[in-house]
Amino acid sequence: PILSSYMERWYSCLILGICSSILIECSQYVTSRGKAQIDDVLLNSAGMLIGWMIFRLISKAHIKRLEKKEN
Repeated sequence: PILSSYMERWYSCLILGICSSILIECSQYVTSRGKAQIDDVLLNSAGMLIGWMIFRLISKAHIKRLEKKEN
């Protein structure tokens, strides 16, 4: 969300999480390193979404704190 306003929406981050996780799983399958499993895609995507939510909470709290300092 810091680098792009497109990533401010939760579904954009979820799509990015799914796509990047699928890319990693495909590379594991092609290179025969580790096992390509669907639960990895789901858990990695859920982790990215949880990370997005935590970031949003912290950034909103930080903005409120800055607004209080200005007043």
